Amino acid sequence: MPKHAIAYLRAGYVPKPLQPAFGEYFGMFEQLFAQYAPQLQLHCFDVQQGHYPQDMDAFAGFLICGSPSSVYDTEPWIEPLQAYIVRLHQQQRKLVGICFGHQIIARALGGDVAKAPQGWGLGIQTTKLRPGHPLAQAKLHYSHQDQVLTPPTAAQTIAQSAHCPHAMLRIGEHILTMQGHPEFSGAYCAALIRSRQERLPAKQVEEALQSLQQNNHNDALAGWIGDFFTP
Repeated sequence: MPKHAIAYLRAGYVPKPLQPAFGEYFGMFEQLFAQYAPQLQLHCFDVQQGHYPQDMDAFAGFLICGSPSSVYDTEPWIEPLQAYIVRLHQQQRKLVGICFGHQIIARALGGDVAKAPQGWGLGIQTTKLRPGHPLAQAKLHYSHQDQVLTPPTAAQTIAQSAHCPHAMLRIGEHILTMQGHPEFSGAYCAALIRSRQERLPAKQVEEALQSLQQNNHNDALAGWIGDFFTP
């Protein structure tokens, strides 16, 4: 099977206390795609350090991952990333955003992102897709405080959950974004929740951890992303 190069734009890292057990998000995506979308080959560019592909044409698509930062923060790397997203959109390059990636793509293209009025979204949530998409629903891991409140005018909301009304967005045939994490394992999601439990309601922590006993659809989402990049 021929390999299709994907530029992985790293916007964040696994919290340091969890890195020995779980590694980095880049490795999580590599493992996910190796199993369910083996035609993809990731190449990492650390946008926090200002690293971007020199030749866009060398890549079949671009992937922006999660981050502990908020898209409205004033960190110096965020504005250049938004400008790069606008450029990718103008050139109709294939682009996928996950969690922070979902949010910053929406914001860069005119949407509104803020803390969710209902608080943190945690654990496995059922994401319902609109008719005409590969899945009727998907159970995905969530871990977010911010979310897209108003999508860009060019975007179509293609999925929602009870907590997140704009859980997935599509713009034309070249942009796909989602708030959920197909790269997360249940073990990592549980560890992430427990690392934040001192600032979360005990009942919410308990319910989120309980939700992780459900099966997830990471395999289907990874396959969908693979097909999106390499139709």
